[in-house]
Amino acid sequence: MTLEKKTTGLKSKTPLSKLVRLESSMKYSATERLMRLPDSRVVEFQHGYGRYLQTLQAEAIDIALAPLADNPFNRCKSNIKWVEYSAAGIAGVYSDIPAYRACVRHGETGMLAGHSADEWFKAIDELVTNESARRNIAARAREEVLREHTLAARAALWLEVYSTAAAQRPSAPVANAPAFCGRPARPVVSI
Repeated sequence: MTLEKKTTGLKSKTPLSKLVRLESSMKYSATERLMRLPDSRVVEFQHGYGRYLQTLQAEAIDIALAPLADNPFNRCKSNIKWVEYSAAGIAGVYSDIPAYRACVRHGETGMLAGHSADEWFKAIDELVTNESARRNIAARAREEVLREHTLAARAALWLEVYSTAAAQRPSAPVANAPAFCGRPARPVVSI
């Protein structure tokens, strides 16, 4: 059974304020079956990152989902959806892949779900049926993002990284360049 089929029963269990899907430019994200759920609607894609973040926060979303297949491409992705959803005060369910596993503490700052529909249903069901847990997860995740992941919190680190990189800038190809996501990096050549 697919996750989509399993989630159609959630709205009848415990009504959330609304089920909102932030639609990307890929129109397949909101399926007909999901759109038939009571109070479901699509929020049109927002051009510009600032408008997207404003919309994300203004919609008062209860639960965000960030499903990703476990493959080499997705293992190279960042935790940006966790950062965005957490900053907006939204509890989320995230794929149990490296990008999210490194920042989400299951049951504390989000929910991690493996790759089966049952695991996703269980995580979503926990957030739907346990309002206190959902609100606590959203609050802890937001606090962590504001404390650890803002530009102000990371400015000194980025300055150190850029300063170190500038000081060590090679003038010839780098021998044995480190691998990035399983593939060798291209050598850096300065002209």
